[in-house]
Amino acid sequence: MKNILSRFRYPISILFILLVNNSLHAQTVPSHEDALLFYLSGEQGTQADYAQGNPTPNFQYNVSTIETGATGKAIHCDHKQLFSYWAPGNIYASQGTLSFFWRLTEDFTPTEFPIFRVSYADHTSWDMTWLRIDYNGKGFDAFVTDNHLARIRLSHQVDKLPRPDEWTHFALTWDENTGVKFYVNGEKVGQRDTSVVLNTGLDQFGPHSRIISPYQVQSLYNQQLGGDIDELRIYGQALDEGQIAQLVANDPQVIPYIVRDVKDSIQLDEWKRFYGFDKHVPPYLCNEMTTVRKVGITETYDLKRWYWKCNDGIRETTWPGVFNRSSIFGRNDYFQLPDWDCYSLSGWEVRFNLPEETWNYLEITGGAQGKIAVSESKDGQNANEIACRSNQTEKSFHLIEQSITGKTIVFKNEVQEAPISEFDVYHVGKGVSPKGIASLSYTLTDFQHFNHPQLMEMEEYVHNRFQPEERRMLLAVPYNNRLGTKVDVDTSHSINRNSMPIVHVVIPQDMKDIDVSGVKNGRSMLYSWVNMYGGLDGIRIELPALDVQPQTADGLFPMNIQIKDPIWKLRNMFDFSFSVKPDEPRVLWLDIRDRILPNDQPLYITLVGSGADFSSEMLKGMKIELIFKPFEEAKKKHVEDRLTQIRDNHAMICEEVPRSRRYNKFNQIDADMNDLLRVDPSNELGRRYWYQYNPEQAVSFYKQPKTPEGVPLWAFLQLEVLRTYNDLVEWYIDNRQIDNGEFGGGISDDTDLGNLFPGLVHNGCIPQKATRSLRKLLEAAYEQGLLTEGMSTIQTDGLHTYEEGTNTICQVNLLDIGNPKQVERMMEAAKSVRDKLLGINEAGHTHFRSDYFSATKMADKGIWAWSSRREFYHLGPALLLGELYGNQGAREYVLRFADSMLAHGKQDKEGNVLLPQEINYLTDEARSYGIEYVIPILWYSWLWTGESKYYTPIANSGWGDVSALGTKEILIDAYTKFLQDYDLNEYIFKEGSIWTDRIYYRPDLIQQSRLGGVALNRSQRFVSDNPLFWKFSNDTIAQKVAIHVYDKTATSFKVDFFNTEKQEVKVDMVGFELLGGTWTLKQIMNGKKKTSKITFGRGQKVSLNLPPFSSYQIEMELKGKGANFNSKTDIGIGKEDIRFTDNEVMITLHNLSGCDAPACVVAIVDKEGNILSQNTSKPISAPNDLLPKTTNVKLVIPNVQSLSGCRIVIDPQNEIDEIYKSNNEVLL
Repeated sequence: MKNILSRFRYPISILFILLVNNSLHAQTVPSHEDALLFYLSGEQGTQADYAQGNPTPNFQYNVSTIETGATGKAIHCDHKQLFSYWAPGNIYASQGTLSFFWRLTEDFTPTEFPIFRVSYADHTSWDMTWLRIDYNGKGFDAFVTDNHLARIRLSHQVDKLPRPDEWTHFALTWDENTGVKFYVNGEKVGQRDTSVVLNTGLDQFGPHSRIISPYQVQSLYNQQLGGDIDELRIYGQALDEGQIAQLVANDPQVIPYIVRDVKDSIQLDEWKRFYGFDKHVPPYLCNEMTTVRKVGITETYDLKRWYWKCNDGIRETTWPGVFNRSSIFGRNDYFQLPDWDCYSLSGWEVRFNLPEETWNYLEITGGAQGKIAVSESKDGQNANEIACRSNQTEKSFHLIEQSITGKTIVFKNEVQEAPISEFDVYHVGKGVSPKGIASLSYTLTDFQHFNHPQLMEMEEYVHNRFQPEERRMLLAVPYNNRLGTKVDVDTSHSINRNSMPIVHVVIPQDMKDIDVSGVKNGRSMLYSWVNMYGGLDGIRIELPALDVQPQTADGLFPMNIQIKDPIWKLRNMFDFSFSVKPDEPRVLWLDIRDRILPNDQPLYITLVGSGADFSSEMLKGMKIELIFKPFEEAKKKHVEDRLTQIRDNHAMICEEVPRSRRYNKFNQIDADMNDLLRVDPSNELGRRYWYQYNPEQAVSFYKQPKTPEGVPLWAFLQLEVLRTYNDLVEWYIDNRQIDNGEFGGGISDDTDLGNLFPGLVHNGCIPQKATRSLRKLLEAAYEQGLLTEGMSTIQTDGLHTYEEGTNTICQVNLLDIGNPKQVERMMEAAKSVRDKLLGINEAGHTHFRSDYFSATKMADKGIWAWSSRREFYHLGPALLLGELYGNQGAREYVLRFADSMLAHGKQDKEGNVLLPQEINYLTDEARSYGIEYVIPILWYSWLWTGESKYYTPIANSGWGDVSALGTKEILIDAYTKFLQDYDLNEYIFKEGSIWTDRIYYRPDLIQQSRLGGVALNRSQRFVSDNPLFWKFSNDTIAQKVAIHVYDKTATSFKVDFFNTEKQEVKVDMVGFELLGGTWTLKQIMNGKKKTSKITFGRGQKVSLNLPPFSSYQIEMELKGKGANFNSKTDIGIGKEDIRFTDNEVMITLHNLSGCDAPACVVAIVDKEGNILSQNTSKPISAPNDLLPKTTNVKLVIPNVQSLSGCRIVIDPQNEIDEIYKSNNEVLL
């Protein structure tokens, strides 16, 4: 087929890109007889042969043209391809057909992968997928998504999979009135007859890919597979089986477009359902003039998290967040995404904290059903029901009998995941419009763009977003043209078309750009709000008497009016439904949220009727008046709304951080930020967000507090840094964590937040609170089924399987040392890695089998046989078992893996050893050489064996080196910069409600300077290298004592203290990642030195008394190594191990070490230390097979009045040399 695209070009602005979804061309409308929207044959390369929207790919990488197509040329997509086209104009959501030939070019495996996808224009789910066709492991799946988030899914299992060189034809048809059909090679393999709402905004489409969306297009992680595609066709209606057969035979005929007609009862019912007119009647305008004031909602909460998606004016975004383990029909499949950005309990209740404004009317869009209540308190307690919302409702209207001022609205959902798309609050009543400081009056006439750039953009926007029957447009022209210019409208070029009862009204920002060659007297009209020193207060509309038929039993005609945001047409500023009576004129004063209108964009309004006889002809001559208020008055709400929109948008897109105009989510937030700073250029919060996307412009707002007299500057600044660390973690515990342990970002992202906790506790801050919080988070991961045998339940890539809870197992074990329950969870995780994820390949090497796996499913063939650096994280439990407990089984397989990595080593030009971060398990091929992620593995291997082969590759890596922070001057500079950066981000980290894995607080600086190493961070530091940590008598003292560890080697280190308290402070220095043995401790104060010998090592403490308000220094040096962990046992008990009967107590003892545990005495000891009852246990073998090893001991309950205050104690006489003693007793 020849390229029949007919189009012309003209200069465009950046905002034009925003408005028309990057459709960078104007094009004559194709014949109304042709249903074809998009055609890509490959004969013209990747340029579409025909497109009603944009014919040029938005993304194109690793894509080429091949000669061996299904017919002629085709498009080949290599692995890790990027390939997508813009959806507007090229595909409709309400109805359509997608057809193409496809082949894999390699053998199928049992692993599922996507073949084609279409994305929403905006959404709440991470991948924003509206349509997808997949290989499902045994055949093929296809679905489209309705507006209630259900996926209308069709599955097909094949007897024989296609050969690598064999083309397969897919066709998917959808129609919101009839349902979905799926064809493979012309055979209908699936059909679901249904009537649903599909109408929605779409952004991009393309083959394969992990994600195609308005904020990310990529083929990474576990979805990198490509393939060939040919004869891609998209039609604007559902084709029948005969037409599908023509496509399979590659003999397509011209397919007539079937005009939708609202006079058809089926079409009318669907139209009414979309606008809510099917089950509900919006309020009747009983007064000649009605005022409608929108109440702005900026504070919406889902449990303890700010969540504004159902107040943003965008129907595609919803509350609650979209679960990826969903119970909604068709959503839960083989691609269970780990990112879900909400609580597992989200969706039951949402709270709207209203400003002190009166309101009496609600409009709710979405599938949620439940009760609407009002509470006096912001937490929504003791709410009284005022309305309810029924099942199977798309849009509902709730007029409240008595007006209410402020308060909190609580929506209580009956079905947890049923969404709310929009929740709007208004006050409706009798009134008059204000006079204002100025007004602009218009009348409506037929639309023509007059070569006016923004009018041309609006015409194309309507063309691309709406189907042909929905494109009737009217132009607002000055009501009383003081120049007397007559506007002659030539309607021959108009895209207006009869059928659906919707009218698009465009009010130009000015008339100066009108091409006067089309005006009779050659004079433009000077009528404009450009540079007006005022803000739009509202819009007065004189609705004429409508010659329409009533649509309700009581003689009413429901209508809807939407006022679009001038800078983002997909967002409504105002969405209000009402009813009128035929032949009854009405005046509406629409009191919008105040806006300072932009100079370069028109206002855009849609009016919708509920019956077939509503038409644009009825609105010709209708008067519209824009009324303005003083700039400073309007500025407040303008700024408030833009800041809220920026806050909401950044919270969504911070996960992928788009910074290209090829992504419309970036265009959206960029427009919001620009518009905010246009009106309020010095807005500090707005600037903080702006610097997120323009860091090169960043200017610090940080105002350093005055250093207290007598406190060294380094000490003061360090404690300020420590304060931010403590404050951030406590803020999340206090303000975001709910009772079950979740923080509201989805547990898998919440676990990333947990990486901050161990380092804070090691610094001496909130040890009980942080440990308790982290334990609760880990319990949530188990209770919600994220972990199976210590490994991810869902199949995903190595990073995200780790973040399903394996990382938190390690986090908890860095704080809850010796707790049998937590240590045995590490054993379970380490065993799963050894038995499932690792294997010995044909080369005899121990390597990871895959980068796409779960506890029960391993993709280890084809491209999935390649592992990545992400799998290194999974050795964390084994590394901690080997290091903290001397577990020989864990050490053995870590060393075996390290040796296999070294077998692939090579040197760079400087002689540094590099190791591969990606290895093909099947072929033993290696690639992507580096060293960072393997450092912890080699470090521990060296510590355990002392063999130089492990240390040599990392000798120059800087692991464990804190010399870069060796001077106080360096510390002062580093702390100052850190505080400046944190100040820019603090609001965003907290109130910004971003994804919990995007809280990029970098704790390395404070950990290295106070601990002599990094306890934990997100990234390469997934185990610890700090030689010590600190314990204080209470949670606040740590923030009063500055500590600097420096001159650290394997056998020595120095520490400077400054105690800012007015009294002596006791601090315990506890050994961690350092060699145990005999050390000399030199204490220095005021030039006086005191030297002593101490036994110091992991878990052993030295108590130091820091004098008030003064400096103090110690120097530590190892003089003789002590006993190795390999020779020590560790017997432990926990609260879960104590069970009472009538006269006995049963205690389970655990051996947590790599050595056999001898028999030991177990006793009940009272407050005074007296043994009340005792028994001797049996020996316990070492759990070196990574299976728990326990024994039970019975004790007779002593005849005492109460056991309160008594303890169960192992080895009360302290006769056994153990790794830890802290786990030897439990308080009863």
